[in-house]
Amino acid sequence: MTSILALLLSIPALAADRTEIAIRRADKSLATFKVELATDYDSRAKGLMFRKKLAKNAGMLFIYEEPGSRAFWMKDTLIPLDMLFFTAKGDLAYIHADATPGDLTAIGPDRSDICAILEIAGGEAKRQNIKKGDKLVLTKSSACLP
Repeated sequence: MTSILALLLSIPALAADRTEIAIRRADKSLATFKVELATDYDSRAKGLMFRKKLAKNAGMLFIYEEPGSRAFWMKDTLIPLDMLFFTAKGDLAYIHADATPGDLTAIGPDRSDICAILEIAGGEAKRQNIKKGDKLVLTKSSACLP
């Protein structure tokens, strides 16, 4: 009974960690995603590890307090992912498409102004015509993003 109560009490907290975001393409059209937010050390460390599937318009948005150099790897990740790296201005600076599950190679741009990384299903960036220079659109500013 205690574990059921704990689970029920955690549901609102989990819902608060999800939001809808958009990427504004060069032609001003939007690609929208329902994302989980990773805003602290533990949620960033776990990321999308051990997931067996990810919906086409779902993902995880990693948000940092300060701009910096960022690199991810695919340890314990079971599905291919596209990783989109955004600057403090919300500009899409780098796309790594179809990251290989389980690969320990560091993935990320050689830049020190990255504030957010969006992980989406492998191939989604290409399918949705998302390109370098597109803009991250948030409903409210968060950490080092406008």
